[in-house]
Amino acid sequence: MKLYVELDAATSTKILSVSTYETDRCFNEVEADGTVDLSKLGAYRLEGQNGVNHLIYDEENYIKSLKEQAEYRAAAKANELLIALMQADFMDKADDETAFELKPLYPKFTVGELQTKGMKRKYNGKLYKVIATEPFISTAEWTPDVSPSLYVEISGEEYPEYKQPFAGNLYTKGDKASENGKKYICNADNVVYAPSITPEYWTEVE
Repeated sequence: MKLYVELDAATSTKILSVSTYETDRCFNEVEADGTVDLSKLGAYRLEGQNGVNHLIYDEENYIKSLKEQAEYRAAAKANELLIALMQADFMDKADDETAFELKPLYPKFTVGELQTKGMKRKYNGKLYKVIATEPFISTAEWTPDVSPSLYVEISGEEYPEYKQPFAGNLYTKGDKASENGKKYICNADNVVYAPSITPEYWTEVE
C-alpha cells in the first residue's frame, strides 16, 4: 500500500503523521506492508528496499517512543510546576501597589491553608496580605476582615486610612496614611500611633 508520511525535521527518521494521499506535510512516499497502527506511529521506521522506502514496525522503536513520551510529559509537568511556583513567589513578594494591580490573579481565601508572611489572598472582594511573622493555618473564625493581627488590607489607595498596626506591620519611613480627611507621610520607622497622637512622626501633606 502506498502512503505518505511526515518526518520529524530534526531527525529525518521519526514519523509524525501518515496520509493516504500527498499533502503539504505528508509528502514522503513510502510502501506499507499491511495495516498501519496510527496509535503506534513511534514504533515505525523507514527501511530502504530496492530503492523504495518501506514502513516497518519495530517493537524496540515502540518501547523507545513510549519512554520518550513519558519523559516529555514529566518534563512538561515539571515546567508547569516551576512556572506556577515562580509566579506564586513573584506575586507574594510584589509590593502593595503592584499586588493591587494583580488583584484579579490572586486566589481566594480558603480555610485550612497554610498562611505565611507576605502571602496575599482575596476575601469578600478585597485583597489582604498576611503580616503574621509565624506561619499559621487559616480558619473560618479568623478571616482576613476580622484578624488585624494576621492580615492587612491592600486597598490600592495612595493614602489609605490609618489603621492601628500590629507587630510585623508597623508604619515605617515613607509610608502614607490619611486621618480625619488629612494626608500624612511617616518620617520614622516602627511607628505605632496615629498622626493625631504622635504628630512628630508624621508629616502632613498639603
